[in-house]
Amino acid sequence: MHASVTFSITRDPNCNILSGLEKDQYILTRKWIIELILATDMGKHFDLLRLFKANSYEKKSSEVQDVRLEVLKILIKAADIGHSAKLTELHKKWSLLISEEFFRQGDIEKESGKPISMYCDRETTVIAKSQIGFLKNIALPLYESLGVFLACEGFDKNCTEQVKVNICAWEFESSNGKNFTMKDSQVKSILSDNSESAPLFLPKSSLVAMYKSNE
Repeated sequence: MHASVTFSITRDPNCNILSGLEKDQYILTRKWIIELILATDMGKHFDLLRLFKANSYEKKSSEVQDVRLEVLKILIKAADIGHSAKLTELHKKWSLLISEEFFRQGDIEKESGKPISMYCDRETTVIAKSQIGFLKNIALPLYESLGVFLACEGFDKNCTEQVKVNICAWEFESSNGKNFTMKDSQVKSILSDNSESAPLFLPKSSLVAMYKSNE
């Protein structure tokens, strides 16, 4: 759908950013756009990451066209789940909004008499535990692999380490009994910008210290 919408938009002369390309350039660009959109399908996550790690790409290898495409797939995946590497309070808000999106799918499935997809049941899915699993099994391995390729201290410090801090934040909440689901009234106050309730997470300095002590 996203690929279809993308190229439908480019049919408008006022929006056709590809109009200056030669035919062979357009064909290649179109192929890459479609491949990159499909790379964000979580069903392909482990296969793409496994391939990326197995090939042990280096920066200079990205000069090769096929390698560049594989690197771009990992980059767009990292951007797609970018909330994982945002500061904890912002990550928390995005996590709750994304969870609500999943739960609305579950609501529709329930109303239609269909089985509810994993992590889509607002009454049984514990948000803290689901986020811990997502960050540990999906986000962190992806960011660590991308960090190896980029060999950039800034990326490791600002992104990969932040994912670890966010894992620690959710683990702190879970260990302190804040295992709420989306049916809980507490979520409404968390999602509200005007909420005067106590913050869910410890200050970042405390979380960093906690994470380092567990290393």
